[in-house]
Amino acid sequence: MKIPTIQWAQNNDTIYIDILLIPNKYEININEQTITFKQGDYECNLELHQKIDNTLSNYKTNRNFEFTLKKLENIEWNQLLKDKNQYHVSVNWNKYSTSDEDDTDIINERMPDMSSLMGEGGMPDMS
Repeated sequence: MKIPTIQWAQNNDTIYIDILLIPNKYEININEQTITFKQGDYECNLELHQKIDNTLSNYKTNRNFEFTLKKLENIEWNQLLKDKNQYHVSVNWNKYSTSDEDDTDIINERMPDMSSLMGEGGMPDMS
């Protein structure tokens, strides 16, 4: 049995898992706290750190396997797997989002445009 390359990321309500294999005759099962995957010689049984809503969770196959898992609780997970040493799982920083980033986006959306207060010439002469 070989273990595929696994990456993960999250935001407030979703966990993203990528299994980096080109899809070809595979078996996948998504349960409340486990994901089982098998394709050829590759296999993994991911026991998740927290429970998910498996009825709202799914996967798609493009160049690899992309799972979108709906969290039961909108809390940040500090790890993907119940036993963090079960498999080597790396963070997919391209998909990762923290609550701090979400808060910054909200603040930026609410901040007024200050350029109109500066006048036409920009910053006033302070000399």
